[in-house]
This record gives sequence, structure tokens and C-alpha cells, in this order.
Amino acid sequence: MNKLKPELQVTVLNALVEGASIRSVERMTGVHRDTITRLLVRVGERCETILDETMRDLSCKRLEVDELPPCAPSILPAIRLKLGHYPLINYDGICRRPPAPSLK
Repeated sequence: MNKLKPELQVTVLNALVEGASIRSVERMTGVHRDTITRLLVRVGERCETILDETMRDLSCKRLEVDELPPCAPSILPAIRLKLGHYPLINYDGICRRPPAPSLK
């Protein structure tokens, strides 16, 4: 199995993090979109493992959660028609301090 050089992996991931689409990263780097997708899956699985191991027994009293679709919400129905399901949606949680008591 061929593997991307680490420098190229970093280039691909940096472009994706900056908001470039998979196809545009494919054009910029010459890396096939299937390879980019496999890299994303592998990185995501490693992140999941790290978070599962480290995010334990948090003392959050208030948790704020937001969903981040992988693309513009307006094209989600078109992706669902093509794939047969919606793409994965990332849910982010932030531990917030309780609001300060109001002075009355």
C-alpha cells in the first residue's frame, strides 16, 4: 500500500482545516479524493481515541453543544440523495462556567 509523505499529509489537512473542499485539495495537491477521504477518516478515528481516553470525569456544570455540518447546509439534501444518507455531522461541546449572579 502506498502512503503519503507526512509533509503532504500535513498540507492536505491544513487545506481542509482552512475550509478548502476535498476536490479543491485534490486539484491543489494532486492527491486523489479517495485518499484524502481515507486520511480524514484515519485522523478522525485517532482524534476519537484520544478524546475518549483523555476527556473523563469532567466537572462541567453547564455544557454548551453545537453541531457543525461538514458542508454548507443548503447542499445537505443533494448529498443525501447522492449518498443515500446525510454526511457525518460534528458535534462540539464546550464546558462553560455558570453565569455570574446578577446584582439587584
